[in-house]
Parts: sequence; structure tokens; C-alpha cells
Amino acid sequence: MAKDRIHTEITNLGDWGNIPFICPVTIITTVNKKGKVNAAIKSWITPACSTPPLLLFSCNIKHDTAKNILETREFVVNIPMLDIKEKTLITAKEYPPEVNELKEAGLTPIPTERVKPPAIEECIAHLECILEWQKQYGDEIIICGRVLSASCDRKIWEASKEEKQRILENLMITLTAGGTILK
Repeated sequence: MAKDRIHTEITNLGDWGNIPFICPVTIITTVNKKGKVNAAIKSWITPACSTPPLLLFSCNIKHDTAKNILETREFVVNIPMLDIKEKTLITAKEYPPEVNELKEAGLTPIPTERVKPPAIEECIAHLECILEWQKQYGDEIIICGRVLSASCDRKIWEASKEEKQRILENLMITLTAGGTILK
């Protein structure tokens, strides 16, 4: 017996509707040439290559995240867990470029090893990246970053497979294309 399915033509993100699509929630931190910090939630992100270590994410070309990366060629991918869900969601709000979203969200910037943007203390892992390439499609841009350095909480690094699984079950993920955080 055939399953009852709904079919829809896809021309933009809004067309995805309630189609399940698992994406990790991250907070991308950047700085502009003047050193002003920006932080923004991003969920359309994925590893792309192991050698060299590359990842891809997309955002609107008008967002400070894209502008700062194109200007400085550096960014940090921060991995939050459910315990900071509310603070993470504050970084999704639209603020003027001069507003530091980390301060607004009550998140703590910490120094990084290889790039200028800060990492976020409350996040469990951080990937320090430089811009490898970008490709623009209309108002959207795909950013390819080369991971230069990574850090994570010691409890994750030293955890057994079972403990890692329990820890990772508390990662925030979005399950709908519309960006609804269901977990």
C-alpha cells in the first residue's frame, strides 16, 4: 500500500514548510574591521570536507555576519546546548551593527587562538575558521570556512562513548525548515 504523501514545488525556504530537516543550531561570532563583535544564530551549517577541514553555512548577504566575514575573512562557530536555549535565541533578533549581541544575550566572549572573533564561554565547542570561498545566490550567500582550530569542553573530550551520547542528546537542533527549534 502506498503512503499518503504531500508534494510541493520548492522555490525558496518558505516553501519547505513543515518538512523535517535536521540542522544543528550554532552561534556564529564575527567582528568587523573596527573590532565590533557580532553574534548570530545559524542552523543551515554542515561539514563539507575532511582534508582540508571545511564547513559550509548560509545566511542573508545583508546580515552583519556575512558582511563581517567578507570584510575580515574570519569567524567562529560556537556549539550551544539546551541549557542556554533562551540566550541563544536572543542572538537571532535583528540588532543594529553597533549592538553586541553577546552582551544582549548575557553570553561571555572568550579569546580564540587563531582568529580575532571571540568564542562563547557557555558553548560546549568552538571552531575557529577563515573564509575559504563564498558564492552568492540572490540575497543569500554560502560561506565555506576552513577550520583552523577547534576546542571543546574537557568533559566531552574525555567522555566515554556512552557519556558523549548523553551529552550530545542535549544539543539544540532544529527539525523544521522554518527554523522552529523543537528540542
